[in-house]
Amino acid sequence: MEITAAIYKNDKKGDNPKSPDYSGPATVDGQEKRIVGWISKDKNGKSYISVRINDKLPQQEQDVKEVAKEFFGDDDAFF
Repeated sequence: MEITAAIYKNDKKGDNPKSPDYSGPATVDGQEKRIVGWISKDKNGKSYISVRINDKLPQQEQDVKEVAKEFFGDDDAFF
């Protein structure tokens, strides 16, 4: 398995604690994906970044989700 990714600070996070602190493009075995990350602390108080790689959404679907979240909040039940 081959994975490449770049991760950037999320400037659009706002006040939503569920929004990722970092995000960016990723490629997994030649397929375009999206990587997201959250700053967390372990039980000893040491900071780390928890990451997840998801399928990349088409831009139009991303735009629709962003508009919906503005009206309905960050409730994944709508998606």
